[in-house]
Order: sequence, then structure tokens, then C-alpha cells
Amino acid sequence: MQPATVKSPRLWPRRLFLCFLHAIALLCLCWWWQGTGYTLGIETSLAEKSILLKRKWIKQQEDTAARFLFLDVSGVKKLVPREGRTGQQMITDRQKIADLLKIIAKVSNDQYQYIICDVLFDKPGADDAALREALAATNKVIIPYTFEDGELKPPVFAGVPAGYVGYQESSGLYASDVLIKHALITTDGQKSLPTLVFEKTQNKTVEQFMGLAAVDGALTVNNRIIDFPLRQRHLIDSIGNNKVIPLDDMLNLLKVKAKDTFFFQRFMAGKLIVIGDFENDVHKTVVGPMPGSLILANQYLSLVTDRQYITWYFVAYLLIMLTVLSWLLLYPPKFIKTFHEWCDNYQVGLILGDLIAYSLLLWIIVFVAFLFSDILVNAGIIACYIIILTGIRSFLHHKRHSK
Repeated sequence: MQPATVKSPRLWPRRLFLCFLHAIALLCLCWWWQGTGYTLGIETSLAEKSILLKRKWIKQQEDTAARFLFLDVSGVKKLVPREGRTGQQMITDRQKIADLLKIIAKVSNDQYQYIICDVLFDKPGADDAALREALAATNKVIIPYTFEDGELKPPVFAGVPAGYVGYQESSGLYASDVLIKHALITTDGQKSLPTLVFEKTQNKTVEQFMGLAAVDGALTVNNRIIDFPLRQRHLIDSIGNNKVIPLDDMLNLLKVKAKDTFFFQRFMAGKLIVIGDFENDVHKTVVGPMPGSLILANQYLSLVTDRQYITWYFVAYLLIMLTVLSWLLLYPPKFIKTFHEWCDNYQVGLILGDLIAYSLLLWIIVFVAFLFSDILVNAGIIACYIIILTGIRSFLHHKRHSK
């Protein structure tokens, strides 16, 4: 696998062209992997380090929390009979959500951007009639649905706009239950709730395209590893107050100010109102535990901030750097050979040595791309390819020297 030293300059153009073709193949491999629902567990750690390092170097200027009004339903629960079983179960009090929506519909004049009611209504409840009426009377509202064990769990309120909420966990080597990939559109064509809200609020259309997504024709990443610009610490203001308001507190405030439409418009106008359980509906992410409603808000922001579009210079950068990587893999220069000899002499092993060297270079390529865009390339499959290639090279190396 290690060719002799290049003596003729005529070989350079040919080898450079072959490395460029190899880089295209690597990019296509990465493109395919990015479009799947899979993520190697080892990529989770790299994604976390990349995100934290970027946020340390590049400080967030905008208060993205100011775009939202977060309402917490964790304190408004109600016991209802279990469906098809004895005993009772705890669900969110639907009557209180209905009361909130009725007040908003009455005084808002539709000045809010949208209402995301991130509460699963997959089981019937005693207050369904009241909530169904409130949802029907409220403009610009959406509720979630999900899949459980591969089975669709539709909301009990038929006819109400609904969007898919689901996450793709890491899998494979060192897999964990960390939620890492977020699909704008699933493989079976289900648009995520944030995607639908983005289409409505920004008057744009998101469609699938060969494993990617197209926003009004502009290509973007479909299965995204987002960097969570909005986190738990952003929900605390400068004097330590929580920006997440309990639903009961908001209801009491709106009832007092029910006739003051100016108060409502000043308080909520232009915002996305996100209703969810910020205490119990918590998931693991690459930046730590996070409420599901906050994950949805970050998915929405990843579309609105307009930084995950695939540009020609982004593709050109990847091709150039993957061509350099290909050259080092296929035609190792003298310093790589010296490194191989050192690894062999000190029993590090060629495979481990190559894995350290090439994986570090691959991570640098991915991180620099992420530094100047919000696209975190899902490149773990290339690392697996490097392991296989260097394993073959190590085998041939030892076979040749054992003769």
C-alpha cells in the first residue's frame, strides 16, 4: 500500500487526480451517512467537544431566548383513569391549557408568531371537549405526535395541526442514549414540528432532496447535529429570575390583565409561545440534559439562523481537505513513514498510530468547517474507513517485512 518515493514529476498530476477522486468518494460516503438516522457513539463525544469549543471561542451575541415565551406545565397535573387498565395515571391538566388558549384567542389579535403546545395528547381525557374547542378557536397553534415501538401515536384531536417530535439516538460503537441527530423530514416523509412552524412563520417550504433538505430550493442538511444556541443557562435573566413561567402564574396574570390588550401585545407580541413540561420531559443531549420543549426551540433556531445551508465554498473546502487526507492515506510522505516506524518500534502499532494521526486530521477538518458554519459533518464513517484501510496497510507492511 505504501508506494516507492516519487521520482518522476509526471506522477504528481496523476496521483493528485486519483486523490481528488478518492476525496469525492469520501464526500459521497459522508453525504450518505449524514442522511441516515445512524450516528456512531464515538461521534457523540466529538460533537460535544466541537460544540463546547466553538461556543468558547465565538460568544453568542443575540439573546435567542427573547424570541420565545416559555410556559411550564409541570405543575398542572391531573389524575385520570388508565385506558384499558385499572388505577389512575397523571396527565397534564387540559382544562388549564384550554383556559390559556381561550384568553390568548380573545385578547391577542394574533400578534404572536405561533403557539407550540409541546404536550402529547395521545390518550383521551375528561377535559378533551374544552381543549378541542379552544384549539379550534386558536389560530397559529400546533401540537405534537410521535411514534412508540414503531407505531404512530396520533393526537386525540383530529384536524388540529400536528408535527412529528422524535429524536435519533447515537448507535453503534460506544452507543448511548444521547439525542444527537434531528431530522427536518424523516425518511418516510414526516415533517418535524419545528420544520412545520418554520414553514408557517417564515413563509418557506422545506422538501427532501437526495438525503438532504431544500428550503425554497436552497440545499441544507436534513439530519442535523445542532449546536444548541439556546440552553438552560439562557433561561435565567441577569438578576437570577427564571424566564420559564409556570402555566398557573401566566393564567393568573392574564386573568387580571384580561382586558388590557396592550399588555398582552407588549408581553407576547412577535414571540413563539412554547408550552411544555420543563421538569419531567428531559432528554440527554451532547450539551447535557435538556427539556424536550427547549430542544424543539433549538431545532427551530437552526432553521431560522440560516447558517446550515450548503454553499459551493463549503463543498470546495471539504473536497480540498479530503484530497489532502487522501494523499496522506494513499501516498504517505516521509514524515508519515517516520511516524509509522516510531509506532512500530515503540509497540504503539501501525493501526493505532494511523488512527490517532488521521482521526485527528479528520476532526480538525470537521471542526474548522463547523467553526465557520453551523454544519457539524457526521464524519464517523470516514474514521471507520480509515481504520479498515490502515488495517490492510499494516497487514501488508508486516507481511512484507516478515519475509
